[in-house]
Amino acid sequence: MRIDRIEEFLLTTETKKAISALLHTCFPGYPAHQTYYKYPPNFRYLAWEGQTLIGHMGVVSRLISYEGDLLPIFGIMDLCVSPAYQHQKLGSHLLRELETLGKKSGIDFILLVAKEGELYLNNGFQSEDNLCKWLLLTGNRALGLVKRQLPDLMVKPLQLKPWPGGTIDLMGPLF
Repeated sequence: MRIDRIEEFLLTTETKKAISALLHTCFPGYPAHQTYYKYPPNFRYLAWEGQTLIGHMGVVSRLISYEGDLLPIFGIMDLCVSPAYQHQKLGSHLLRELETLGKKSGIDFILLVAKEGELYLNNGFQSEDNLCKWLLLTGNRALGLVKRQLPDLMVKPLQLKPWPGGTIDLMGPLF
């Protein structure tokens, strides 16, 4: 097995097709022939068995704001593993790869939104329910800012900073 980290703008047509097929397999109802749900990640981790894509994790790198303080974060989107390769700790391995990169790069937190959080809880994430503000996107259009609780928010601190308990400005779309 091989794991690649690749920037979004470097994806080949063949790799995009493989990503789209895996996302569609793992997430029923995922938009056909797309490699992202509403907004593309900055980079991805791709796990390959030979020429077959078996794992995927999209990552957004950006700043968020808490009471005017800027916090560098990685946001995870569309972490998935091909059904034939599930329950082999591949998802955990992808998360560790991102954590290592984040610690080396001075990233304060890894964030994601997940209805099923067992994988993340088992990998040191904590469930949070901050009031958050973000840019609502739908149909390739921005509809405006939304401010509401995010009860499915999962957070993993990477540095010594504690996660803030107040309102978080995600300064962009959800990931």
